[in-house]
Amino acid sequence: MKAYFIILGGDITEDPISKILETKCFVTQTDALDFLEQNTCPDIEDDLIEVWEIDTLRYEKKVVWGFYGWHWSYTQKNQEQGCLNGHIESWHNELSKDY
Repeated sequence: MKAYFIILGGDITEDPISKILETKCFVTQTDALDFLEQNTCPDIEDDLIEVWEIDTLRYEKKVVWGFYGWHWSYTQKNQEQGCLNGHIESWHNELSKDY
């Protein structure tokens, strides 16, 4: 069985949504990304958002999606900026256009 959790870092942790995410689990990665798109607007400079996949049968955990503001290094984790469901560009690139 797999479950998905959203981990936040940066100023976004001061948003009330962070309290909800402390106990919220998602059945699919798609559900987690839909929730993020509808309920958050991260800062491209300061915020970190990661979706973690927990596989309880294999006892494994890994980051499967990430949003990394300028203050965070995603290359150290072998990650790329994540795209939202149905989007072509990363969420970071989309928000950078309005910055």
